[in-house]
Amino acid sequence: MTGEISIIYLDVAGMGILRIRITNLPSEIPEETFRVALASLGEIVSIHDEMSSKAYHYTVTNGIKVLVIKLIEHFPSHMYIAG
Repeated sequence: MTGEISIIYLDVAGMGILRIRITNLPSEIPEETFRVALASLGEIVSIHDEMSSKAYHYTVTNGIKVLVIKLIEHFPSHMYIAG
């Protein structure tokens, strides 16, 4: 033994920052609806619309929302939001 002190970081398995793509929802659903529905799972860092390929002259949303969340609970495999 050398008496050397090492710092060890522990984290719950599966927790941390997760990037989720949300599909099959109308684009009119406000961000606040997502924040309320997912509040028990962790802190939402950001929500933005995914854009179509930049290969085209005009980029438009493709109907998918990208959510970045700092998890405190495991994320379910599926869930219902806004009915």
